[in-house]
Amino acid sequence: MMDVFAREALHREWIGVVSGSHLHRDDERLRLVRGLEVRAFPVPRTLLGETLRALNLPGRWSLSAIAVRHHGIDERVDPDRPFEKGDVLLLMGEPQHFSQFTESLRRK
Repeated sequence: MMDVFAREALHREWIGVVSGSHLHRDDERLRLVRGLEVRAFPVPRTLLGETLRALNLPGRWSLSAIAVRHHGIDERVDPDRPFEKGDVLLLMGEPQHFSQFTESLRRK
């Protein structure tokens, strides 16, 4: 369900990811519907060179990547593109799943 919503959000430019307006602070949150948010996460050094496919966000944390901010530009998700220094993930999910994801990154 969340993958379909993510594709529609990008297609319709609901959150401004492809229109050029985007979340300006990495800790900023956008509440879409009750219980569902979009948050920006800078890619940590431990994940550089990894891919979204390998990270398996939906399977491990029930999160969907809706865009990757690369050199300040929000791009559609390419699951096989390796993360680079300065990349920021725009993720959609429920607050408790963001907490689990963040805690997991701290342990890496």
